[in-house]
Amino acid sequence: MQHSRSARASRTSPLLAPAAAGLALLLATSCRSAGGGNDPGGGASGTASADGVTAESAAGGTAESAEARDLERALSWLVDSQEGDGSWAPASGESAAMDPAGNRVGVTGLAALALLAEGNTLRGGPRKEPLRRAIAWLLDQQQESGLFGSPMGHTYLYGHAIGLLAVSEASVLTGEAAGLVPAVKRGAAYAERARNPYGAWRYDVPPVGDNDTSISGWMLTALCAARDAGAEVEAATFEGAWQWLDSVTDPETGRVGYDSRGSRSSRIPGVNDQYPSDAAETLTSVAMFARAISGAPQPSDELARLQEDLLLAKLPLHDPEANLSDPYAWYFGSLAAFQRGGRLWKAWQPAMAEALAAAQDEDGSFPPSGPWDSLGGRTQSTALCAMTLTVQYRYSRLAR
Repeated sequence: MQHSRSARASRTSPLLAPAAAGLALLLATSCRSAGGGNDPGGGASGTASADGVTAESAAGGTAESAEARDLERALSWLVDSQEGDGSWAPASGESAAMDPAGNRVGVTGLAALALLAEGNTLRGGPRKEPLRRAIAWLLDQQQESGLFGSPMGHTYLYGHAIGLLAVSEASVLTGEAAGLVPAVKRGAAYAERARNPYGAWRYDVPPVGDNDTSISGWMLTALCAARDAGAEVEAATFEGAWQWLDSVTDPETGRVGYDSRGSRSSRIPGVNDQYPSDAAETLTSVAMFARAISGAPQPSDELARLQEDLLLAKLPLHDPEANLSDPYAWYFGSLAAFQRGGRLWKAWQPAMAEALAAAQDEDGSFPPSGPWDSLGGRTQSTALCAMTLTVQYRYSRLAR
């Protein structure tokens, strides 16, 4: 397949108060132009991010790069597996542990985010119609309270955060004419109500005082996008989340914990405890990225070095027989490594490319091989891996 070498013009988002940072969405795409003309952000070729990365260079400088082909195949699989109502569900038979009704919002949000990462908007792009159907379905799931989905199970706030992120990014990338701002504002308000006072998030609304870094990272990212789309987000929301991240960061090792200082990733006995909890630095990656894009104070040089060393010691590896493949860790690790840049990104990028190439199936999908892939099946893992392929041109590099 021939891919266009043109890239779409970047659109830098508004600064995120109170800190001088924003999600800084880019409209470049490594595969081809996702439109131009009157579509917001369309037109310019070779658009660079804040550190000079262009869509062409991100794809290796050629229109037929392996990464571009892998992304095309993954997105084609996602589009082919979209259901008639615009939603996605995990592939049949691969998610016995999940509740399809309770997790469909999150899975659909991830698939929509993968389409947005290619450069599609509601007004233009090679896959704008599947994206339109996905966003319409997500809007249909929003309750009067602002919640995307229903309060089912203990993970529905993940679905809300991911749904809010998808609708917010669609609003930013398409423009106000999309009419999504009211839904974004309601969703952001619900996310703020779910936050623990002086803290972050977990699974209860109203909150009961528990926090964890994983859901808090998704919430911070979603609220950054919502703010960029026009929602008002209290400064205390970000400050409380930063305080939580500080409280679970081990100053001796740099590791950011799941629910306590330096604690490892969560595992459920008998469900996913076969996956080593020390195989990746997932939560450190989540915190590094969330802090960077939300405008948190930058870490000290010593803490930054420690965290880089942690990620360098656990570079991506596809080894499903040893339970060492983890699309969730790959995605947030890639986001964090790109934001940090330098020696970390230089080592991470080729390892990530090798792992993704080894993991992708012939049909273009990525098998559910990580500790939490049972929640969203093949759709979840494919969407996460597709977004991982777009990391270096999806968001501007804000951390320095």
